[in-house]
Amino acid sequence: MGQKIALNDLVRNVLLPLSRNGLEKMAVDHQDIDRLLSVIEGRTLGQTPAQWSVASFRALKNTMKPDAALVKLTEQMYNNKEQNTPAHLWPTIDLNQEQICPAHQVEHAMTTQLFTVQKDDSASLILHIMRWKNIHHLPVVDRNEKLVGLLTWSQTQSFFEHHKQSEVNLLVSDIMLRNVCSVSPETGLAEAKQMIDTKKIGCLPVVQNNQLIGIITRNDLYNDSNG
Repeated sequence: MGQKIALNDLVRNVLLPLSRNGLEKMAVDHQDIDRLLSVIEGRTLGQTPAQWSVASFRALKNTMKPDAALVKLTEQMYNNKEQNTPAHLWPTIDLNQEQICPAHQVEHAMTTQLFTVQKDDSASLILHIMRWKNIHHLPVVDRNEKLVGLLTWSQTQSFFEHHKQSEVNLLVSDIMLRNVCSVSPETGLAEAKQMIDTKKIGCLPVVQNNQLIGIITRNDLYNDSNG
C-alpha cells in the first residue's frame, strides 16, 4: 500500500514544489510565483475563509442580533477583499463597541426568522404549538405573505381558560387580532418604542411592499445591544 500523508503535508511538500517547478519552466516571474504559491501555502498553515466566517459570526452573535452580525460579517469580508488580504491573514473582527454601528432603524433590530400561520389554520393546534414552543407573538398571513392578523400569548392563555380541549373547530381567524399595528423597516427605533409603550403592545410586525418581512418585540427594542 502507498504511504499515507496528510492533505496539508501533501500540498506543501509535494504539490507546491511541483507547481513551482512547472511555473519556472514556463518562465513565470519569480515574484508572481512567490506571491501566488504563498497564498496556497498560507491556507494550509492558517485559517480558511469558512473557518474565519464561522468563528467571526459566533463572536459577533454575542454582541448583536444575527441579522446585524451577518451585515457586519459581510462588511468585513468586503473590506478584506478590497485590501487584497489573503483569507488566511484575515484579522479577527474587532468587537470594540465603538466600531459597531448602533442600530437606528427597525430593520437593524428586527427578527426575520419568522414562524407564521394562516387564518384558516386550526386555532387549537396553533395555540398548542405556541404553548409548547413558548411563542409569544405569531403573525397571521395570507398566501401572499400579506399580514392579516396576529396571535398573542395572552390569547393563548385565554383560549385554554375558556375553551374545552374538544373544541377543535375554531380557526385562527376566529381569535386573532385584526387591527394590527405594524411598522416599516425604515421606522426609527425611538418611534417604534413610543408606539409599543403608548399602545401597550408587545410587538410590531414589520411590513414592506404589503408583505411581512420581520417582527420586532419589546425585548428587541429595549435590549442594550441595540444602542
